[in-house]
Amino acid sequence: MNSQKPNSVEEEVLLRCTRNALKQTDRGELKELLSNENLRWTLILKQANKQGVAPLLYQSLKDIKGGLVSAEALGDLKKIYYATLARNIAFYSELEKILDSFARKGIEVILLKGAAFATTLYPDIGLRPMKDLDILIHKSNLEKTKKAVASLGYSLDPSLLSLIKKDLPVEEYYLLHHPHLPPYYKEKGRIFLEVHWALTSRTMPFNIETSGLWERSVEAEISGRKTRILSPEDSLVYMCTHIARHRFSAGLREYHDLLMLTRRAVQWNQVADMACENNLKTPVYYALLYSKQLFKIKIPSECVNRLKPSPVREILFKSLTDIDTSRVFANSESDAGLLIDLLLIDRPVDQIRFLVGKILPPTPWMSIKYRAQMTKANIVFYYLRRIGYLAVAALRYPLLRLIERFSRKRG
Repeated sequence: MNSQKPNSVEEEVLLRCTRNALKQTDRGELKELLSNENLRWTLILKQANKQGVAPLLYQSLKDIKGGLVSAEALGDLKKIYYATLARNIAFYSELEKILDSFARKGIEVILLKGAAFATTLYPDIGLRPMKDLDILIHKSNLEKTKKAVASLGYSLDPSLLSLIKKDLPVEEYYLLHHPHLPPYYKEKGRIFLEVHWALTSRTMPFNIETSGLWERSVEAEISGRKTRILSPEDSLVYMCTHIARHRFSAGLREYHDLLMLTRRAVQWNQVADMACENNLKTPVYYALLYSKQLFKIKIPSECVNRLKPSPVREILFKSLTDIDTSRVFANSESDAGLLIDLLLIDRPVDQIRFLVGKILPPTPWMSIKYRAQMTKANIVFYYLRRIGYLAVAALRYPLLRLIERFSRKRG
């Protein structure tokens, strides 16, 4: 493993507060960090907002006495916490209407991510910010769901309107390249809704099979309604692939969700089984490894050994990216993005499929990407443009490394 780069004192404060917000441990070490006279509270607040963990930071700091916490910073964090609480109350109020409507129409639902986590993993819904509501349905219910969503006052995300006006294949693009319909938006309450029929799409670097998801899902009471959420094991694998798909630059919020999942009664042998059966060993292994670096997540050695990639793959992965907390705080994806994607795919046949799909994606994807109708007159130009872009992207990282090494020798 690459050597751990030291965190700044601000990053260390943020990590400790996020990790221990709901357990209130290591208070002595945290107070020692807070006593640093050069602590930059503006930077801490900026990162906390960016990482989606400002409410957790407030939870961790609000009871610390002795003037160790900036009164102004704590005031700002308090405002963010209550704004998050109010926003989530609005989300769950809307979710009640959706669940009631879907129940009347016989549409089964599994709640995903924030909608499920804020009430089942966190003691207070104000601690887990949400950007939208994510729900999973059976694909056979897509048409019925579209009508139900429209009857509730939702329309397509306004950001898609310019594409629709150009008569570009928006819905076809989403059906091919996303596991959900185009995002919906409701002006009243400013609610965004994503309706999934799967957890991943075939065009993503890795895929989670939906068979068995519904049978393994568990009943939960959310907003006074009985509904279903993913099993802890399915949630854990799903979040690991979500983090890996973002090349491990997902915010601390997503990693904290993983931490909270591991504090439940997780059957780790089932996690390993699911990762192996879905050919997801590598992305799950590295997502858990990053989580361990950030939050000291405890993972049974038996599970780690079953997921561990080959020595060659490990060496290649380490040569492309640092396995430390700097990836998260940089909040930007690696220059070696495409190469990392390929290394995260377990089977060579899937690597080839993914690479071909990247180089020669279907025309709906090309139309949305380049905001132009694909015609016989321009399609060759756009595909050549696509190939050129990928060639530059693939060569950029090795060239940067060579330049870096040459500069060091010159220095």
